[in-house]
Amino acid sequence: MKAMTDRYERIREALAMGPTPGLWSVRHDYVVQAKSFDEGRLVPIAQPYGLRMDGGDLFANAALIAACDPDTIRELLAERDRLAAENARLREAKA
Repeated sequence: MKAMTDRYERIREALAMGPTPGLWSVRHDYVVQAKSFDEGRLVPIAQPYGLRMDGGDLFANAALIAACDPDTIRELLAERDRLAAENARLREAKA
């Protein structure tokens, strides 16, 4: 099986730092927010910047950040690891 790329390692290291868990959402002003640990109030966690004058890229950037909350990324990495292991097992069985 091919070694994990630097991209995956950087993601795993960032997740290990303990970012605010999801679900994340986007406010009307494009700020990405999540529920806080203390009273469940919404707190800002990211504010993307964009280049287009109409703000379309701001919303797209914020929506992407919100969709990629840590819980979702952990699930994607776990699924990727399971599929990579299964692929390696099938290759060995075929050989």
